[in-house]
Amino acid sequence: ADDLLLSILDRVTEAVPRFEGTVTQMLGDGFLATFGAPGAKEDHALRACLAAQDILSATRDEHGKPLFQIRIGISSGDAVTHVVTNGLWTDYRAVGECVHMAAKLQQRAASDTAQLSRDTLDLIPVGVTARPMGSLRLSDEVEPMPAFLLDGARAVRRTATDLLSATDAPYVG
Repeated sequence: ADDLLLSILDRVTEAVPRFEGTVTQMLGDGFLATFGAPGAKEDHALRACLAAQDILSATRDEHGKPLFQIRIGISSGDAVTHVVTNGLWTDYRAVGECVHMAAKLQQRAASDTAQLSRDTLDLIPVGVTARPMGSLRLSDEVEPMPAFLLDGARAVRRTATDLLSATDAPYVG
C-alpha cells in the first residue's frame, strides 16, 4: 500500500517543480504546494493553475479516464512561510487565510477537478478559463468568497494591456 501511495504522490507532485512551485508539505495522501514562495513569481497564480491542469492530466489514462480520484484547491493571498527545524527534521511551512481557503476549495471540489478562489482568478488577466461554482466561507465571521471551477489553463505571453487590466496586487520579492 505504501508503494502504491508513493507512486501516486510522485506522479502528481512532478508538475509542481515544472512550474517553479515548491511542495511544502506531504499530508498523508495529499500535499501542499506553494507558487511564489520561497522565490517570488509575478505569475504564480497562472503557474499554480498550469500545474493543477498537468496534475489532473497525469491522473488519467490514454482514454481520459481517471486512474484514481484527486481534488485540487487553489487560492492566492498573503501567507507567512518559514522553515521549522529541530536538528532531526526540517519542515517548510506556509500559514495564512489563503492556505485555509485552498484546503476548503479542495475539500468541496468534485473528483478529478480543481477549484480556485476569486483572489487567484483576479491575478490572471489571460490564460485561464473558469466558471462560477457558488461561494464558501472560512468561518461565520468572514464574508463568503466566490469559488470557480478550473476549465483550462495555458501559458501565454502577457502584453502591456494584460498587465494594465490585471488586479492591482503587490509584487513582493
